[in-house]
Amino acid sequence: MNHKPLRLSPRWAAVAGGMVLLAATAAATLTSCGCRASSAQQPVEPPAPAPAPPPVPTFDAARALDLIRTQCSFGPRTPGSEAHDRMLAWLQERLRPLTNRLLVQEFSARTPFGGPYDFANVLATAGPQTGEPLLLAAHWDSRPVADQDPDPANRSKPVPGADDGASGVAVLLELARLFHAQPPPRPIVLAFLDAEDSGKAGSTMPYMGYCIGSAYLAAHWPADWPKPAEGILVDLVGGDGK
Repeated sequence: MNHKPLRLSPRWAAVAGGMVLLAATAAATLTSCGCRASSAQQPVEPPAPAPAPPPVPTFDAARALDLIRTQCSFGPRTPGSEAHDRMLAWLQERLRPLTNRLLVQEFSARTPFGGPYDFANVLATAGPQTGEPLLLAAHWDSRPVADQDPDPANRSKPVPGADDGASGVAVLLELARLFHAQPPPRPIVLAFLDAEDSGKAGSTMPYMGYCIGSAYLAAHWPADWPKPAEGILVDLVGGDGK
């Protein structure tokens, strides 16, 4: 069967031509708009970097050494001495602006060397009010006799207490400064113990007269203070490590 080619009337040919022209115009318009929109689009700014965290305070060994020198400048902090009284006042002065609470636990006791003497444990808190507290302790008194000195001539003299006493106190005071600058994640109880180093070999007193202050604190822990289940004793930390 022979098919004759389809012929459009002049009217429909004009309509078809118009539709083709309209489609071409629309495509050109869309392309043009897309290019203009793309070229006019502003670049996306990267997000601003997060602010840098505050610098973590660091332990200042030179500052701690100065604290040891200050304590030794009072003289041996032996029971009943003026140096003992000056040390107690200075310790409170150092702690008061750095800690949340401060308590002076006064008591009287005899030692193998005499007495009774007036003693004082100094307690302070740092960090949050809730959580499991940690005890950091050091003794602030010094030994009344240097009975282990290599020179027998010195064995009846009081010990200056730079290492045995002052070094532990200096570490705790420097930690108190750090805790004040950046609070720790758990509560801290700082205990500066008195009457710890007046023991004597052969004494019939409990612990030969040593650790009187810590024994008193354990038996008379302040009722309204957090009671730690863990503790670290900082003692004799100023030597050369040998």
